Amino acid sequence: MTLPEDGVYDAEISGAVGGIEVNVPRGWGAGDLRTALVAATWSASGAGGNVYTTPGYDSAESRVNLKVGLALGGVTVRRK
Repeated sequence: MTLPEDGVYDAEISGAVGGIEVNVPRGWGAGDLRTALVAATWSASGAGGNVYTTPGYDSAESRVNLKVGLALGGVTVRRK
């Protein structure tokens, strides 16, 4: 999943088996990134357990609140 260049979004991704990769544009704030049962990899600082928030999230003009549900696999979130 690659997000558009600007905007404010609430999004939810769910699946049963596999991998999910989310590309967050540079300059965006990403908050409340949550995973339930699978391992998650965040490409920038800000991870705390299974919840991640980028620095500057509160003041970012473009941002995403993202919840990810995946039964088996992995989640990768990258700054594009």
